[in-house]
Amino acid sequence: MYQQEEETGKIYDGTIYGSEDGENWEVLCQKKNLTYTNQANTNEQAMANTKSFDIEEPKQVQYVKIVADRTNGNWFAARAFNLYQDKTQNPHPTAGIGFSITEPTNTNVVARLINPSTDITITNNGGSDTYTFEDNGEFTFEFVDNETGVEGSAKAKVDWIDKVAPTATIEYNIETKTNGEVIAKLIPSEEVTVLNNGKEVEDNGLVAKAKTVDENSNPNQDPFTYTFMENRRIYF
Repeated sequence: MYQQEEETGKIYDGTIYGSEDGENWEVLCQKKNLTYTNQANTNEQAMANTKSFDIEEPKQVQYVKIVADRTNGNWFAARAFNLYQDKTQNPHPTAGIGFSITEPTNTNVVARLINPSTDITITNNGGSDTYTFEDNGEFTFEFVDNETGVEGSAKAKVDWIDKVAPTATIEYNIETKTNGEVIAKLIPSEEVTVLNNGKEVEDNGLVAKAKTVDENSNPNQDPFTYTFMENRRIYF
């Protein structure tokens, strides 16, 4: 349900999209040639201009996107959006998934079943409402409505675990004896962040900060390259 904001643009044609991951969207419903009785300057007028978007075929989504395909300007605003579930259309119980970590990580991720639509009992996973992902993958929680006996499910998917340490090789612009500068470039196996841009190791074992410059003697801003002025060892 969409409630028109006062003194703002109006939607004439609109599309409602749904998504489970926030990236892949499908059309849930469309409205065209919407009309309004007046400008919504009061709460009563706003209520009179309320528009409903009914989804004929229920779909399980986590995200909803409202697109104004045609307005009386290049924008629109609204006072409120209300989303309702018609349980007569889909009697199956539902639930959401929460994760202990949602950013890229090299540790385990725990998925938890949350916000069930009714009083449910989990029928798999030993009755536990949590599942631990040690690697990327999917797991489906299965449950039953305690009142109606109708079954439902919710799928948890994790694709942000990376426990493999990155590797790298070194490329040189010159690999034969030279009296000029030699540039070493780090070639990592995946996207990485260079933490030090080289540490110079002297023969006596002492570690000194590497000095890197470009052809104009400016400090080197590229952490993936190191310019040698003379023979030495450095570590990325």
